[in-house]
Amino acid sequence: MKLRLLRQAQRYADRGAPRQALALYDQVLAAHPNDRGARLWSAMALSDLGRFDEAHLRLNRAQPPASPLFHARLLHDAGRFAEARQLLPPGNSHADLLLAACLVRLGDVSAAAPLLAGPLPHAPWALARLLAAIEERTPLPPPSPVPLPPDRHARGGVRRGLVFLRTERWVDALAAFRHALPSPLAAYGQAVALYYLQHLDPAEQLLHQVLPQLAEPFASDGLSILGKVDLERNRLSDGLLRLRRAVARGAATPENYYALGVGLLRQRALPLATRAFGRCVSVDFVRRRFGDLRAFAQA
Repeated sequence: MKLRLLRQAQRYADRGAPRQALALYDQVLAAHPNDRGARLWSAMALSDLGRFDEAHLRLNRAQPPASPLFHARLLHDAGRFAEARQLLPPGNSHADLLLAACLVRLGDVSAAAPLLAGPLPHAPWALARLLAAIEERTPLPPPSPVPLPPDRHARGGVRRGLVFLRTERWVDALAAFRHALPSPLAAYGQAVALYYLQHLDPAEQLLHQVLPQLAEPFASDGLSILGKVDLERNRLSDGLLRLRRAVARGAATPENYYALGVGLLRQRALPLATRAFGRCVSVDFVRRRFGDLRAFAQA
């Protein structure tokens, strides 16, 4: 029973659901007050919920004592970056990620660079915090529409267009859908291609027209694109609502979680943004965005 509850709690924590994780950890602690793992990870769930004083008390009661990394994570989440930096142990790859996040928050981007130069672990909790720090300091480029070639005769067809979408051949996809027989799916395909070619206005207009006629998974995908257009247009509340609905309906892609995280950061909802980033983050993507941050800092 105890192991089952702990496994389920960890699954909730990994999915960015600390409230549900905490409820299960509390069940374990009610029956096993000295369970160190439940105490430590329940403290992290409390930290994710912004209940830092309670988290601190739980960490201090752990026996044997919690490692400095747990205390540093709590201090980082409480916004005490300089204190967290001092606690982080050297030679620990997870600690290096959190240290890089602290350094970025403190404005010392050049000092963070060596920490990210070598192999990095896939640790979503730490990568998400680092990505949130990077995104808060790195502006996204404004939309830059790709010039469209003149309309030309092309082999049309929805199936052909969908293949081009999957391989990110946006111009070819647009041509295939334009020369397909008129249908809601053909209009959807044109809208998706136009969105990725950064022609946001016609993409938005098409999706508003066709969305009620689409079946899944195209309906939730189209809804997520409308949400991302809203974010581009600084309509944050509408964009976040649409993205949340799209994710709940099945469009739970890394790209959509990233957009959700960026939107939540712009609403100053850092804990929620970090959870969203935890669902999409990868080492390669964090490196790429850190490179963007260094270029911006040096400009």
